[in-house]
Amino acid sequence: AVAFELLGFAALLCHRNQKVRMINETYFEYTTFLGHKREYCFLDIKRIRRNLDSTTIFVGNGKVHIEQIAIVSSRFIEKLQNNILS
Repeated sequence: AVAFELLGFAALLCHRNQKVRMINETYFEYTTFLGHKREYCFLDIKRIRRNLDSTTIFVGNGKVHIEQIAIVSSRFIEKLQNNILS
């Protein structure tokens, strides 16, 4: 029962804290479920992997793992799609 409570708490943190927002047309900011923030450039995106319950964006020397329940704007999704197609 404790494991399910911890899992539920982690899911709540993820839903409330994990966000991706566009800073401008060139950069976006990713906030982890623990509240850590980092800026990335759209031009540095190398590839995108879609998983069943998440999306992983390989950008620069790192990666951004976005859970399905994360808060993501439609503007970001459109920019991401345009970045893939160009």
